[in-house]
Amino acid sequence: MNTGLALARSRGYALLGDLYSHGLTERSLAAWRQAPAGVLAAPDASVDLEATAEAHTSLFLIELPPLESAFCAPDGLLGGEVTDAVRRARAHAGLGDPLDEEPDHLGAELSWLAFLTGAEADARRDAVDATRILELQREALDQHLLRWIPQLVTALSGFSEGGIGDEGADAMYVRGARLAQDLILDHRLAVGGTTPVWSLPATVAVLEDPRTGLRGIAEHLCLPCQAGGYLTRTAITRLSRSLDLPMTFGARPDLLEGLFCAAAQYDRIPDLCTALDTVLGTWDAGYAASPASGPWCDRVATTRGMLDRLARASRSGGGATRP
Repeated sequence: MNTGLALARSRGYALLGDLYSHGLTERSLAAWRQAPAGVLAAPDASVDLEATAEAHTSLFLIELPPLESAFCAPDGLLGGEVTDAVRRARAHAGLGDPLDEEPDHLGAELSWLAFLTGAEADARRDAVDATRILELQREALDQHLLRWIPQLVTALSGFSEGGIGDEGADAMYVRGARLAQDLILDHRLAVGGTTPVWSLPATVAVLEDPRTGLRGIAEHLCLPCQAGGYLTRTAITRLSRSLDLPMTFGARPDLLEGLFCAAAQYDRIPDLCTALDTVLGTWDAGYAASPASGPWCDRVATTRGMLDRLARASRSGGGATRP
């Protein structure tokens, strides 16, 4: 790996990190327009920065928290041990907490990689041994970014596929996440070494507990490390519309619980399970590109089996919680 490639990676990570930390701004817009042709379909002169700011808020404050803890924490709560682990790893690499966000935020983690690849470029320029820096890069990739960015990208792919401006203000954030994943996968291949074995928190067998109701099932499916991916509000809304079932209000578990209750009222639990299985199928396909997504694929398979049992129990009249 040469100095120029390490420096290019550093600049790419820094630009993408800024995109997710702050959205598309006047300052970063100029940098995006200087990117090589075809890198990210850079926005043209008609871009509406107010619309892209609103899309950033809608996507990452309402729909999909871009934080490692949101995906990997056993309880799905932000902060906690997952965030603390990132904080310790950053400190080990010589970095403190970012000033304006959590250290496990996608923007902060990409900036972390920008720092490490920039350090590598400096070391190679000065003919200094970069072995330790590469080890720190491998740890950041294997123990953090690669464990959740494929799941974030897959969830984001359910949003706008249009271009910037009139065709969809959120498209740059969707495409940027794919670019970040491609950059990370290419970087990991270049760093070399064996991808470590890791696991998600243990599966909770919700259908084995006779006390589990539709609320418990909804909460289970809305917890990424249990379901195998992040079920967004938009995905739940699309399920409701596709099945022509009424929606309720509230947080994601409330929406999904209401959808299950409506499906039960109209004897359509099997239809809802089939629709959810289709969503999980897209998750499984989305994870295929990452060599570190084995635990997520296994979890998706477990959840699809749970949905199949739930559908069969409903068809046989056994009740939603007693398959």
